[in-house]
Amino acid sequence: MTGRRRVAVARRPSTATANPRSGHAAWDKLGGMGIELELRVKRTTQGKGRRDVVIRGSHEHGEALARALDGLTEGRLAQVDPYRDTRFTEQDAQAALTEVAALVRDCANPFQEAALLDLAELLEACAATPGSCLWFIGD
Repeated sequence: MTGRRRVAVARRPSTATANPRSGHAAWDKLGGMGIELELRVKRTTQGKGRRDVVIRGSHEHGEALARALDGLTEGRLAQVDPYRDTRFTEQDAQAALTEVAALVRDCANPFQEAALLDLAELLEACAATPGSCLWFIGD
């Protein structure tokens, strides 16, 4: 792992067990939008050439992740569009690790925190896996 540094993201005990929408009078401008995550690598498959293969994914925190990233105006994570698919390379993932660590540190919502910690794990895996890409799958 030359040239890559690991960013520590502290895990706090999570109380995220219920629906992230509970307690919200209106599910504001995101309207229930969600962002799913897929870590993909290029693999050669028999008779089909090279294609993307999903090696890890996260589909459980979609709405909370969209809310956690909503309103970002700077950095790599600000490029994520909740309405379209966004691809991060290994280099993008490495750069976004410090951003997600700051978001986790400042997060007060347990559902968004769980989503950000899941994102941090996938960003670390992407940065450490040669030839991989992390896809943010928007609604």
